[in-house]
Amino acid sequence: MNILVTGSTGFIGKNLVNYLLKKNHNLCLVSKKKKLKFIKKKKINVISLQCDINLNKKNLKKIINFSPDILVHLAWSGIPDYSKKNSKKNLLKQKKFFKKIFCVASIKKIIITGSCSEYKNQAYLTSNHFSNSKNKIKNFVKKKCQIKKISFIWARLFHVYGKYQNKRSLIPKIIDALKKKKEINIINGLAKHDYINVLDIVHFINLNLNLKYTNYECDLGSSFSYRVYDIYSFIKNNFLKLKTCKLKRFNNAFVAKKKNHKIFGWKPKIDIEVGLKQLLNSNAF
Repeated sequence: MNILVTGSTGFIGKNLVNYLLKKNHNLCLVSKKKKLKFIKKKKINVISLQCDINLNKKNLKKIINFSPDILVHLAWSGIPDYSKKNSKKNLLKQKKFFKKIFCVASIKKIIITGSCSEYKNQAYLTSNHFSNSKNKIKNFVKKKCQIKKISFIWARLFHVYGKYQNKRSLIPKIIDALKKKKEINIINGLAKHDYINVLDIVHFINLNLNLKYTNYECDLGSSFSYRVYDIYSFIKNNFLKLKTCKLKRFNNAFVAKKKNHKIFGWKPKIDIEVGLKQLLNSNAF
């Protein structure tokens, strides 16, 4: 299968690309970065376009010649900059990108990652500017897909963690501080979040490469939440090889809806305790 991936050198992109190559898919990767050192397999079935999503005629022609069956769109520049300026800039670039992509006749399915902050009253997780921009691009692409009869999946991501995660994110910051024997200030320690391992996101995307659901929106999370301070304590105790208790999980907080589990036959397989221990043992940070 020919798959076009944007944001291919980002957190989720790196994990996804290595997984898809193991499945012997042909990939066309769009990224600003030139080096693809994270790719573990030989690059014989990889086309790399070092460019912004503002595709010029030359790169658009390369994509057309590649004849992608599916677009997996992960690109959103500047994260964690959720400001009005950056959100507006992304929105304009994304619209221009999709206007060009809809000229690629071979594309039969588009999978895009959104954010749980799109929900009403949850914009504080990022910003109103970011969540509004995400919703606008979702509605724009969804409408175009309906007209062109292209399958469309919009996956709202909850708190993703795992290998290649931004070092400024909570879990990498905790691990890094422990390794350097530095103190870390835990802000909003009692806040509850739904954490999902990046490999579960990758498995969801892989599952949907062959499914034919159209114009579908879903949540990608564990459907349980954990307190920030408990996450910190669990990582610290395991790092120091102290006695650890099971993480207490809550299902009465803001968590992913389970309806996509039944429709897609997908559910997270990596328990957070297992995932955190794997990270600590992998030297990923």
